[in-house]
Amino acid sequence: MIFLFLSVQWTCAQSVGLVLSGGGAKGLSHIGVIKALEENEIPIDYIAGTSIGSIVGGFYAIGLSPDDMITLFKSEDFESWYKGYGKREFYSYLYEGYPTPAMLTLNMGWEKGPDGGPKMKLPTSIVSPFPMDLAVMQLFSNASAAAEYDFENLMVPFFCLSSDVQKKSSYVARKGDLGSAIRASMTFPAYFKPIMIDSVLLFDGGFYNNFPWEQMVEFYNPDVLIGAKCVKGDKMIVDQDDVYKQVEMMMTVDTDYDIPEENGVLISGVYDYSLLEFDKVDELVKKGYDNAMAQMDRIKEMVTSRRSLEEVTQKRIAFRQKCPDLVFDSICVEGDLSLAQKRFISGTISGKRDTFTFAQAEKGYYRLLSTKTIHSIYPTARLNADSLFTLHLATTPKNFLTFSLGGNISSSSLMQSYFGVSHTHFSAHPWNAAVNLDIGRFFTGLGLYFRQHIGIKPLFLYEVMINIHQFDYLTSSQNILLNYSLAGNIREREYYCTVNAGTPVWYDKSILLEFGMSAGINKYRYFPTDSYTKYDTPDNTLIAYLTPRVKIAQTTLNYNNYPTLGKKRYIEARYVYGKEKHIDGSVFENEEDLFSPQLHSFFTFRARFEDYYDISKWFSLGYIAEIVLSSEYKMNDYISTAMVTPAFQPTVHSKTLMIGGYRAPNYLAAGIYPIFKINESLYFHLCASYFQPYKSINMGPSGSLVYSEPFSRGGFLGNASFVWQSPIGPISLGCSYYEKAEGVKWYPSFNIGFLIFREHGLVN
Repeated sequence: MIFLFLSVQWTCAQSVGLVLSGGGAKGLSHIGVIKALEENEIPIDYIAGTSIGSIVGGFYAIGLSPDDMITLFKSEDFESWYKGYGKREFYSYLYEGYPTPAMLTLNMGWEKGPDGGPKMKLPTSIVSPFPMDLAVMQLFSNASAAAEYDFENLMVPFFCLSSDVQKKSSYVARKGDLGSAIRASMTFPAYFKPIMIDSVLLFDGGFYNNFPWEQMVEFYNPDVLIGAKCVKGDKMIVDQDDVYKQVEMMMTVDTDYDIPEENGVLISGVYDYSLLEFDKVDELVKKGYDNAMAQMDRIKEMVTSRRSLEEVTQKRIAFRQKCPDLVFDSICVEGDLSLAQKRFISGTISGKRDTFTFAQAEKGYYRLLSTKTIHSIYPTARLNADSLFTLHLATTPKNFLTFSLGGNISSSSLMQSYFGVSHTHFSAHPWNAAVNLDIGRFFTGLGLYFRQHIGIKPLFLYEVMINIHQFDYLTSSQNILLNYSLAGNIREREYYCTVNAGTPVWYDKSILLEFGMSAGINKYRYFPTDSYTKYDTPDNTLIAYLTPRVKIAQTTLNYNNYPTLGKKRYIEARYVYGKEKHIDGSVFENEEDLFSPQLHSFFTFRARFEDYYDISKWFSLGYIAEIVLSSEYKMNDYISTAMVTPAFQPTVHSKTLMIGGYRAPNYLAAGIYPIFKINESLYFHLCASYFQPYKSINMGPSGSLVYSEPFSRGGFLGNASFVWQSPIGPISLGCSYYEKAEGVKWYPSFNIGFLIFREHGLVN
């Protein structure tokens, strides 16, 4: 009787510890292992892991079921976290200036380097850490608080390992902020930025221990150990061109995976997947499940106690009910910042609310990043005595010059170089100043830019731009072999200053109301007809103008060139008052009217809507709709009129041509953008659009301007491009077609980089 009693007591008290290895995306197989154990009523009393094992183990410890984890890892949110995309709809257009064609950036800090000169700041990670950092706080903060910041008190006691590379040893996390411990354990070097815990800089735990079964024995001494190991299968061969494989080799050395047979069971298999194949969730879960089931008979022999799914479910529910809602009532900004900077950060994130939810904090977090004043910011949440959280933000402000290089490498004449220098000054009212230089056959320009934001909510901004531009429009072709002084070029030079002021009318949707004024001089040099000789001189038209405007705008596009998601909308009313001076060339010289100045005034209303939507994982659909209403433009001749007349330019390439057939004072235009995606950054981008003017502008005798009859036939234009959004910018192979072009209608080209040009002062 005594023997039977003691046997029953031993069986009931039998404990099981589950240890999960690292291995990148291969570690998603651990979900299948847990699923198999639960379905067979094998209890999990303790859980531990390294790297991806810490994520899966941590999720299980806070009460997520295998199905919950599968749903999470298959979500678009998770994809955005590990790819560093963030939520583009929360990045605020309110703080963004004009886009530049920058492909590479280099930061030079104010602090002195070892040689006494300025210190260069290189990127610390391939992907942006901000989305993952925020997600880790969201997922683990309330569970961490429910456990009173002791991992023993989670639904299942848990610990994880990261690496202290300074001491060259493992760092074991059993207390403190759960999200930070897991974030440190999964910090794959060069891919994610490392974080600090207790003043220790931590990297991925796989550096020194990829399978912490010995620590499981040391801390909990379970009766049975179950280990889940995910490996690639074949012996890994280092490739000198594969950085990820090199780092994986370094991360997984000198690890003991051999659990003694008398202590437990090792579940292992061949997982021939790369570190970042997180899109193979179902395949990996199934492999982990199958490998666990292959060992289930042995596991059941060693583990005689059972725990039903119903018991586990009740345990989950009980723990999740203890987790408080993530609601904040205070912000603590940590780091070497001034009081004004700290107030700006806390006010931007909280929206100056007394209490705020995570959803509200998330919007403020991305709005803060949009100001480009922050170099790094790591969020954690700590529960207060009043059952609300304090948001702690370990912050490093930007304090350096940013040097930018970019432009476009092209098979056509659209070769462009870009050089930029900018600095953002972080204060209670941050400002940004920049100098931009573009050099190319089509566009050459020098721009000075200043923008300042005053206040938080309400927000007021103003900006000043001084630009000198030259555009060379090739009216016949863009063949790279054409001579620079191609007869038929229309050369535009402009010198202007713009002052804008604005305030948001809808913060959450990033809708900005702007008021602006531009003053400048435009010079056009051209031949009014193709019938001329090499001895002829071109016509010259000069316009000095003043143009006030009001504009409501919204921008949330994911890419500046070839977008696949987001919106770009604006409604603008503009008045132009100008004085024209025309000098005839030798082709149609009119001595009686050689220097006759003319005064002009135009009013223009333009509304443009460009939206893109994800229809499925493999297909997106966009559209563009544009309407322009204005008074008739009547300059000295057809070409000078065309140059100041509003143009429909729905594609990247269409902005590089001056085709009169797509310009008119009054028109309606629309188009669609079908996008067939191989993945998020590789896709086939199409555009099909139609332009319908009320009256089209045409060239009459001697280069004069002639308006057509109302509702003359419009014209089709389109583009087809195969696009890869590479880390340095878009790489595209495509062809554009213009039905209304005279002469050349097809423009094939291959481009690496951005075709982004600063806006015109007189007309966009």
